[in-house]
Amino acid sequence: MLLERLAKQIAPAIENTQLYEERKKAEEEERQAAEESRVMAEIGKVITSSLNIDEVYGRLTEEVGNLIHFDRISVTIIDPTHGVTRPTYIAGIDVLDRHPGDNIPISGTMTEEVARSRLPKMLMAEHEDDLSSQFPGLVPAFRAGLRSFLGVPLVDHDEVIGVLQIRSKVPGVYSQRHLDLAERIGNQIAGSIANAQLHAKTRQAEEAERLRSQELAAILEVARILNHPDSFNSKVSRVMEELVRICDVDSATFRVPDEGGLRLVAAPGPFSITDALLPYQGNIPALAFEQREVIVADDYQNHPLAIKSAVERGTETAFAPPVISRGDVIGVVTVSAVHSNHFTPERVSLVLGIINGLGSLLENARLEDERKRTEERMHETARLASIGELAAGVAHEVNNPLTSVLGYSEMVLRSSIPDEYRKDIQMISDETQRAAKIVQNLLFFARKSGTEKQYIDLNSIVNRALEMKTYDFKVSNISVNSELSPKILKIMVDEHQLVQVLLNILTNAEQAIHEAGRAGHIDVRTRELDNRLEITIKDDGPGMPPEVLSKIFEPFFTTKEVGRGTGLGLSISYGIVKQHGGDVWVENSAAKGTKFHINLPVAGPEESALSQVAPAASLAKVTRHLLVVGDEPHIRDLLRRYLMSERYTVDLASGGREAWRKLTNMEYSCIILDLKMPGMSGRELYQRMRRSSQTLANKVVFISGDTISLDTRDFISQMGNPLITKPFSLGELMRTVRDFWDRLPVTA
Repeated sequence: MLLERLAKQIAPAIENTQLYEERKKAEEEERQAAEESRVMAEIGKVITSSLNIDEVYGRLTEEVGNLIHFDRISVTIIDPTHGVTRPTYIAGIDVLDRHPGDNIPISGTMTEEVARSRLPKMLMAEHEDDLSSQFPGLVPAFRAGLRSFLGVPLVDHDEVIGVLQIRSKVPGVYSQRHLDLAERIGNQIAGSIANAQLHAKTRQAEEAERLRSQELAAILEVARILNHPDSFNSKVSRVMEELVRICDVDSATFRVPDEGGLRLVAAPGPFSITDALLPYQGNIPALAFEQREVIVADDYQNHPLAIKSAVERGTETAFAPPVISRGDVIGVVTVSAVHSNHFTPERVSLVLGIINGLGSLLENARLEDERKRTEERMHETARLASIGELAAGVAHEVNNPLTSVLGYSEMVLRSSIPDEYRKDIQMISDETQRAAKIVQNLLFFARKSGTEKQYIDLNSIVNRALEMKTYDFKVSNISVNSELSPKILKIMVDEHQLVQVLLNILTNAEQAIHEAGRAGHIDVRTRELDNRLEITIKDDGPGMPPEVLSKIFEPFFTTKEVGRGTGLGLSISYGIVKQHGGDVWVENSAAKGTKFHINLPVAGPEESALSQVAPAASLAKVTRHLLVVGDEPHIRDLLRRYLMSERYTVDLASGGREAWRKLTNMEYSCIILDLKMPGMSGRELYQRMRRSSQTLANKVVFISGDTISLDTRDFISQMGNPLITKPFSLGELMRTVRDFWDRLPVTA
């Protein structure tokens, strides 16, 4: 009974307490709702009152803090093109490698998950391992002490443009209510952020357009200045004046490289520039020149390379870009101001745009000079081309009779004749070979040919060149002293080409002495030096000035008057020596005159052996049947007589049609075919043979006096058959044919 009475007495009190708690809770919820509404309304005001995104972010942080506790809040924009996120605003504690403007890979971040799902996300982590597998991108935040994470998508026009991130150091501090609030805030500010970004981009574009217009106006003014018919120095001075005006600086100078340093060309401005020549080290323009890059000195007064006179003028900042044309630094512009940090990126861009005109000016001047030189070279090239065509025609016509004379003299020498006649016939053979070399000289000027190296005594080549110049030296009153080392090793070279090199250098020395108007002397020496052979040719002429010495091997460069020199002799010589793996250079001698050095590698016996034509594996006489096809009767008869003397059977054909008739009725071991014939040419016959049988075509050895035609060279290269060039010796013919048989077995 007592308990029942007590229960009845306290029941109303308990009910009143519950009603009070419920009313209090309702009032708190109403207060929170009112506060949330107020905050959301305030946020609405913030985002509509300003397009300044930084101001919006600052006031947003204050209002969000009234609803949701945080230790760090950030707005991150997503860049899907590059797969990164970029924080545009951060407030709160610092996190390593997570700062405004940083490009953060989106992979493995909570931002990636929120953007992908388009849903808000809440996360609490007590251990680093909780994050490392699922969201490794949150590990830096965890290490900074953050434990609770909210992330809501920022959606504008159905596109996730970023994520609002709210984080706290307190574990489990956030509830679903906080996540819902964060989502409402994100929904409200997403459009504003997108608009603010668009506004910022628009302002940036407008500013860029304004600066571009200013830059274009300045460049147009520079172009007008450069096209004005003034002197170079006057044009440069006016361009520097334009720099001073446009960039609001105190001085602008232009310096060009010169002997001893950077020489001042123009220096407008309120200050008088007294340093007319700056050395190539120890100053900012020299550094820009050497490193080929722009140098900006914001604290000029304390810069280690500051120029004393500029420091005394009060220069605070300096900007020195090199002027580059065709890969070369042709000058340095230096712009300076008495204001600190004067050279913003926009001013730097403006200066660089303007000074490009200077490079164009100097480049145009260079191109004008080059145009004049090119015209002169074109005239010279045309003249050389006509000479080459004439030489090719003459050489081709001469090659056939030379082949006959050389071959028949060789046939006579192989027979038993009295010694008194043998000497005369040998002279005919030697002179014919000399004439053949002259033809090769003509062809060398018609086209660059490959080298034909042989193992030979270097001294004999030097002596041959000196013999060929004996008469010229005699009539020019030039004495020659040769000191040729008797112990010098043999060398693997093309004798003809090396003789040409020596003749070019000796002729150059002769002309230099002749221009001095007196008798002269030339010293020629050979010696072995560090497993290389050296030839030196020294004359006592007037020598060469440095500007000539540095260009002496350039094609078409000549100091002679028009018509007296092609400018090709020494450049061709340079190329020949390089083809032989050597080097050639020239210097002014200690006393007077010039001294040429030719340095060539020594070839050991094992190297030379590899370059010789290997003899036939067996010289045993085997009955073979050959067909000789050519329109020159003397050459046909010569080859028939020679080959028959070597125990071969030989048929002859005077043209392509006759040869084809014989080929259809007879099998031959080898067909010696002249490429150039009237009627059906050697090439046409060869093509018919290929269509009929590749085996038959493989038996062809070509002979030709046309070695400069590009069409002929391409044909020979493509077919791969051996070629014997007229004029040729009978021994050369036999070696070629036997080597051909060794490489390609044929049916007897």
